[in-house]
Amino acid sequence: GPTLAQIEEWKTQYGETAVFVTSLTPDYHVVWRTLTRFEYRRLVKNIEQAVASGTISQSEANLNNEEAITELCSLFPLFTRQSGQGIMAGLPSVISQEVMEASGFVAQEVRQL
Repeated sequence: GPTLAQIEEWKTQYGETAVFVTSLTPDYHVVWRTLTRFEYRRLVKNIEQAVASGTISQSEANLNNEEAITELCSLFPLFTRQSGQGIMAGLPSVISQEVMEASGFVAQEVRQL
């Protein structure tokens, strides 16, 4: 796994509250960071262009988006679409959902005033 020094470096680079770990199994853990608004806008634009051009379907675009978020935000182990051959099928889905939630796309608390 990553060293404590590496984790501290990531916290300095991405922010104290922007580095997380998700355990997919008792022995497999993924360290990741949150997504910035700029990165999110770029991902959305790329997916929209691909769907509009007719080169991929909406469902393929959704899968590509999950993989792109996971590739962008995974810190350890690094995830690439090429390295995705030997991983669990659900890893990009789980990590991208966690990234989106921690990046502010789901409210932590909602209260009526």
